[in-house]
Amino acid sequence: MYFILGDKAYRYDRRKIHGGFSKILYIGMTEKNNATQPFNSLRRKAEYLFKKVHGLKRLEVRCVSALGRQNVPVADNLETACLDSFDEMFGRYPLGNDKGKASTDKELEKTYRLFPREIVRPMLREVGD
Repeated sequence: MYFILGDKAYRYDRRKIHGGFSKILYIGMTEKNNATQPFNSLRRKAEYLFKKVHGLKRLEVRCVSALGRQNVPVADNLETACLDSFDEMFGRYPLGNDKGKASTDKELEKTYRLFPREIVRPMLREVGD
């Protein structure tokens, strides 16, 4: 899973939390069917972000991983936890994420058992600063 960060903070809707600013422009991962060419999807996403964000000069990619568990899609759960927490914190998904993964309350409950909000939110703040 990775984050794409801008060289300056982008203003999101919710301004009460962290002033509504974050450098996080995209949260995602390379899908298994595209794993042989991960940089192609990164390149396309970077081109989109450069067009979308006025004054953006540089992007940074930060990879995050978690130890796997047998028969548990850890990367999927971490991505879901990050997207949902970002939405709660800033009132929307990151700019480069067209839509988040549709998750039921039951799926989110299971995700937050693996990656509690108390862990994910500080990580998002640290990465986005």
